[in-house]
Amino acid sequence: MTSELGLLDSFNVLKDFPIVKTTIIEKKIDLMNINYPCYIKVDSYIHKKQNGGVFFCDDKSSGENAFDKIKTNFPENKIVYQEVVNGLQIIIGIKKDNVFNKVIMFGEGGSNLDEKNIVFRTINMNRTEISKMFKDLKIGREISLYRHKEKLISLVEMVSYFARYNNIEEMDLNPVILSDKGPLIVDARIKNG
Repeated sequence: MTSELGLLDSFNVLKDFPIVKTTIIEKKIDLMNINYPCYIKVDSYIHKKQNGGVFFCDDKSSGENAFDKIKTNFPENKIVYQEVVNGLQIIIGIKKDNVFNKVIMFGEGGSNLDEKNIVFRTINMNRTEISKMFKDLKIGREISLYRHKEKLISLVEMVSYFARYNNIEEMDLNPVILSDKGPLIVDARIKNG
């Protein structure tokens, strides 16, 4: 039986992974106790930005506006707050392939996903192979200069290990922000087989 996990359920499954600070906003009054700027988004399996489920908020007024829009458009879903994290946006994912079984996807991420800047590899990679994979991308130079490159390699290893030992059909960690504190997962979707 297939199940699709949204943001919070995916984060719960990935609790040992580096995840950006994420808090559930239950009522509008909760918006008084958060730091701005921030993101307010719907907890869902859908692509949030494409479906009007994510908002950048620079003050309480824009936070309340975002809260109202999400409540109207997604009345059954939870709403979450995330702090703003700056850095290069990448995607790390798992896809099930008919020939190679599970493959790892890595490349430039964010809402403007550039399919020409993504590579696929088998999930059984070692640290050296992961580092070589980075060089096959347009953003390879930026990654090679990233001060927390070893943490990024460890994160790719974790994703690979997780995919090998769990019944995952598809997983998208997008974006993962290469922040000054290390890579942080901002959004996640998991489809179990």
